[in-house]
Amino acid sequence: MLARSLFASGAHGEAAEQALAVAFASEEHSSEALRIRMRALRANPLLFREIPRDLATGEFERAVEMDSGSSVMLQLRFAHEARAVFKPEQTVRHTSYRGEIATARLCALLDCAVTVPVNEEVRVHADVLSELLGEDARARRALRRPNSRVIWREEADGFWLYGTLKPWLRHFRRFPIENIDLWTHLVDGRHTPDALRRMSPRSALADLEEADPSGFSSLLRRMTELSAFDIAHQLSELHVLDHLSNNWDRYQLENHGLNCHWNDGAFVALDNGATFQTHDTHSDLATRSRLSRVRYFSRRTIALLRSMDEEWTREFLFSADPQYDDTQRFDDFLERRAWLLARVDSLIDEFGESDVLVFE
Repeated sequence: MLARSLFASGAHGEAAEQALAVAFASEEHSSEALRIRMRALRANPLLFREIPRDLATGEFERAVEMDSGSSVMLQLRFAHEARAVFKPEQTVRHTSYRGEIATARLCALLDCAVTVPVNEEVRVHADVLSELLGEDARARRALRRPNSRVIWREEADGFWLYGTLKPWLRHFRRFPIENIDLWTHLVDGRHTPDALRRMSPRSALADLEEADPSGFSSLLRRMTELSAFDIAHQLSELHVLDHLSNNWDRYQLENHGLNCHWNDGAFVALDNGATFQTHDTHSDLATRSRLSRVRYFSRRTIALLRSMDEEWTREFLFSADPQYDDTQRFDDFLERRAWLLARVDSLIDEFGESDVLVFE
């Protein structure tokens, strides 16, 4: 099998893609291919690390605090260009760096149609961070020790900040996901799949053109080669991802589109720090109510959810860390998965499989 050869050569991303293709092309080899895919995903160092990578001296030249509301984030620069964002471990519940990482891993596991930026688990030594901050007094105050917002860990060789490192994204356009009337008609069964294939982005998002003509024109320029069917597929996947991760923060009371962007032919799900909250910290009613508007789903995504190995998935989503017990987080995730699959089965009973699992 090509996937096995790719895995052996260290091409983990390609191995995972090839194994997924094989799994859904042949019933006979599906189980073996999915096992190879899971091994390839876990072996990809950008997706999974048993121990966080140390951010090295010289990897970046400067760190600048970003204006990001209640959370602390640093923009990391090299040669005067923004290259990455570092989000450290912190006390504010909706800024969980482990939630960010788990969401990126879940998206990879489900081969979701939207983009979640790569989230690499790293740690930064206090000396390295001090060098990056330079004379930036404001940033130094935000990251001082002790601190009520960021969490410094004292270890044998000094103080460390743990967190997630993700690439700096350019040239994206906000999408007002909060306006449910804008997109619901694309995924709730009002249009048949064939009608969606014939529908242009301009027709699909006509309400946005009326509400925000300049914003619509900018967005439309990035959607020229897509159909409404493509957009609907991604909207469905985005709401599946948000429900499974319990991301109530995608919808903002103000600053619409702040955490939902469009770039490079795909929705970009930014800022997933509010994800995987437990029932005792935040219920899933918000994400469930939004997903309840969706009738069209991806056949592949639902199949991957059904075939999910629970123990392997738990270990993949949440790297072992003595500072955390993620048992409740994962148990709540399993409850949301069960609810989603039960809803899909109910829709299939009512409308038929071909009118529910309409996307690849």
